[in-house]
Amino acid sequence: MEDWQLELSAKSANLETIQFYLQTQTDKLATLVLGLTSPDDTYRYNSFMLCQQICKVEPEILYPYWPEVEAMLPSENNYHRSIAILLLGALCPADSKGCFELIADRYFSYLNGGSVMTARYIVQSCTTIFRSKPALRTLITDILLHIENYCNLPPERIDLLRTDILDCLEQLYPLLTEKDSALRFAEAALSAKSPKTCKTAKLFLKKHVG
Repeated sequence: MEDWQLELSAKSANLETIQFYLQTQTDKLATLVLGLTSPDDTYRYNSFMLCQQICKVEPEILYPYWPEVEAMLPSENNYHRSIAILLLGALCPADSKGCFELIADRYFSYLNGGSVMTARYIVQSCTTIFRSKPALRTLITDILLHIENYCNLPPERIDLLRTDILDCLEQLYPLLTEKDSALRFAEAALSAKSPKTCKTAKLFLKKHVG
């Protein structure tokens, strides 16, 4: 193993330094992507964190590995599936071939998987996907505003999801064509059982209604 790979096995790994190295040595990225399914928890986590950070600044250099990431989506391993959900969303700004559109229905179907973690990661990814995929904005808006129609979690868990949805709506607000619907969503969230959701809804309405 190379030095940077050995360091990924350490919890104290200097990810910033490794990221800089990999962005200048892109032939090493295939090895990084392989680390996403490593049985070593620390190595896998650090590999994911590096991929996520690279996607924020230079997603196009990881885009050639879309097939490898997509292959993790149907995994029965929740960690692997979560990595795929987050990275596929993060790669959307570089998705010049329209790969996400081909899997959009399957991607969002995992809202019905019964996992709060999976559902949260999908919602959190919606911000980047919405900005990158104008043709999917109507669908994403409907998912966010009517999450109970797409997600089979118990009502109290959906209440928790509404915090993430409000955060997403806040980031996307200037781009939303259904601002009134977003405000009604926030008003309804005021009666959520989750104190965090209620607080987020109040802040959202204070900013956009006054």
